[in-house]
Amino acid sequence: MQDSNRKDAMNAATPAPLTLSLTRHIKASPERVFAAWTQPELIKQWFSPKPVETVEAHV
Repeated sequence: MQDSNRKDAMNAATPAPLTLSLTRHIKASPERVFAAWTQPELIKQWFSPKPVETVEAHV
């Protein structure tokens, strides 16, 4: 296969970029959610699944 034909074949088979969007509804005020994401002591409480523990967090 010639180089120019190879480029055309590769471009034709290249898929478009994919996007994954996740949404979760949380029963908390925007202020509490913001605090949970921006205060290291709060991040340590929820960031890791049990039994793993987040022992240090920096923002």
